Amino acid sequence: MKRNGHKGESIKITTNTNTSKSVMEISSNVIVDFRVRNSIASVLGFAERIYKESIHESQNVVNILSINSINSTLSVGLM
Repeated sequence: MKRNGHKGESIKITTNTNTSKSVMEISSNVIVDFRVRNSIASVLGFAERIYKESIHESQNVVNILSINSINSTLSVGLM
């Protein structure tokens, strides 16, 4: 994103191997909305809500084995 004129805004999703939960690190000026229909929230173990700048650990364990493919949609707005 830095190459395209952004200031390094990002979302990083990793796994806490001790708990089998997702860890999502959201930089400033980024919002993740898991309220949309058929979002990846349940697969990653997150609740269906809006997440803002911070480090968030999912409420539930990752459930990646229940899916065959992921279709993603990205909305980018200038702030």
